[in-house]
Amino acid sequence: MNILTLHHGHNGSITISKDNELIVHTELERFSKIRYGTDFTLNLIERINELNIYFDLIVLSIWHPADIKSILFSLINKNKNCKIIVEDQFQTKHHIYHAYCAAYNIDKEFDYIVVLDGCGKFNKNLEEEKVSIYDNNFNEVYKEYYTGDVSLGWAYQIVNLALYQQLFPCGKTMALSCYGSYDDNIKILQDNKFNKKYFKKNLGRHKEDFLTATEWIPGLSDSKDNKKALDFVHTFQKGCEEYVFNLLKRFENKKILFTGGVAQNVLINTRLNNETSNTVYLDPMSADHGISLGMNVFYTNNKLKRRHTYYLGFQPKYDLLDELFNKHTIKESNEEEVARLLTQDPVAIFQGGSEQGQRGLGNRSLLMNAEHKDCIEKINKIKKREWYRPFACSILHEDLEEWFETDNKKEPYYMMFVYKAKKKVNNIVSVENTCRLQSVKKENNKNYYNLINEFKKQTKLPYVLNTSLNLPGSTLVEDLFDLCYVFENSDLKYIWLPDIRKIIIKHGC
Repeated sequence: MNILTLHHGHNGSITISKDNELIVHTELERFSKIRYGTDFTLNLIERINELNIYFDLIVLSIWHPADIKSILFSLINKNKNCKIIVEDQFQTKHHIYHAYCAAYNIDKEFDYIVVLDGCGKFNKNLEEEKVSIYDNNFNEVYKEYYTGDVSLGWAYQIVNLALYQQLFPCGKTMALSCYGSYDDNIKILQDNKFNKKYFKKNLGRHKEDFLTATEWIPGLSDSKDNKKALDFVHTFQKGCEEYVFNLLKRFENKKILFTGGVAQNVLINTRLNNETSNTVYLDPMSADHGISLGMNVFYTNNKLKRRHTYYLGFQPKYDLLDELFNKHTIKESNEEEVARLLTQDPVAIFQGGSEQGQRGLGNRSLLMNAEHKDCIEKINKIKKREWYRPFACSILHEDLEEWFETDNKKEPYYMMFVYKAKKKVNNIVSVENTCRLQSVKKENNKNYYNLINEFKKQTKLPYVLNTSLNLPGSTLVEDLFDLCYVFENSDLKYIWLPDIRKIIIKHGC
C-alpha cells in the first residue's frame, strides 16, 4: 500500500511510504518558506508528483477544517481512486501520533512513552489534553487535561510572547535562561501547576495576545542589563524542569521514550537523564514536524521499515547549479581543500536529503573552525544571532569522551542533550560551560565525517562549530534556490557540495 500522511498545522509535515518503505519525510515550511508554516504549496506538490507514486491512502490531519478544499483538490487531482481520511487533529490522535513517531525513531525497548506538548485532543468537556503516557503496547495509562490551568508548552509560549511577541522561539528563551539567577520570590509552580498569576490561560496569535502576555509578565526583555527579566526566565526554566521531574516521579528504573514539543528542551532532557533513575530516550522529531511520520507508522499498522537516518527530505537536484551560480566559481574539490578553507572562514555544506527539525546536522549546515579568534564575528555576519545564544558543535564520535563529560547520556547524534566540556573550548559552549553537540559516525554521514576527520588532521581539533544553514528568521535551506539566496544575501564565501565533489567560491574571493 502507498500512503501519504499530512499534518496540517504549525510545524506541518508530510510523510510518504511505498509498500511499507519510507520514501520521504519533510516539513511544509521548507517549501512555503514560512517558519512553522502550514501551507501546502505547489512546489511541494511538484516534488511529490516527481516520485511517480500513486497513493492508495491519503490521510490529512487538519488544523483548520476550512483549509481542506485546497489541499484535497491538489492531491485528488492525481490520485482519484485513493481512499482519503480527513481528521481534525485535536479531536483524534495527536498525542498517539507523537508516540508512534517516537517509537519508530528511537527503535529501543521501552516501558513507557511520555508525551508533553502544548495540547492534544479535547475531551467531552472541551478540556484540552496536556499530558499523555502510553505503555509499550501503545495503551494509554495516564492522561492529564487542562482544568483551569495551562500546559508546560503553553506556559513556554506565554513567556515567548512576553519576550519576543512570537509564540515559538522556545530555543531563544531556553538559551536566555542560563544568564539569570534563581529567585525564590517568583513562584512558577503551585501544586505542580503553573501559577495563574503569570499563566492564566492559553494565548494565541492575535495582537491582543501579545499585549496580554506583557501584562501578565511585565518588564521582560532579552537585554543584558535587565537582571529582573533574566532572573524570571531562569526561574521559569527551573520551574519547567521541576514540573517534568514531578510528573516522572511515578517511574523508577524504567526505560522512557520522551516526546512532544517539550522534549525539544535540552536542559530538561539533560537533567532527566542525569538526575533520575530512569533511562530516557529522546525522539529527534519530538515537535509537531514528526506528527505525519507517526501517522504513517499508525496507518501501516506499525510495519513501516526503519530508515535509521534523520536525513529524510527530498534529494537535491543539481541540474541548475551552473545557471544559478553563474557569477561565481564552481570547481572540483576535496575534503583537504575544504578543511583548509574551514580553518579560516565559514563554509556551508549542502548534500543529500535535508535533516528535519531546526537543527543542521551536516546536510544543511554552516561550519567554522571554533577556535579561530574571529569565529563568532565571522559566523554572525551571516547568522546575526542574539548575544545569549551559544553555537553548537559536531565532533567525531571516537573523540567525544576525551573532550566532553558524557556521563550516562545516550550517543548524541541529534543535539538533544547538553554536555560539559572537559577541556578548554571556545565559541561553542554556553556561559555554563556546556555544549549542545552532535557526535558524527562515518556510517551515519560519510561525507560529513570525512570532512571533520580531515579538519582534525590539519588542526588536531576533532570538532567544528555547526549551526543551521539559513538566514535570520528564515527556514532551513532545502534546495539550490534557497542555497543561492543565502549565498547572494550574506557574507558566505564558500559552499561544499560533497555529493558532486564540487565547491562554490564567491566571485572576488
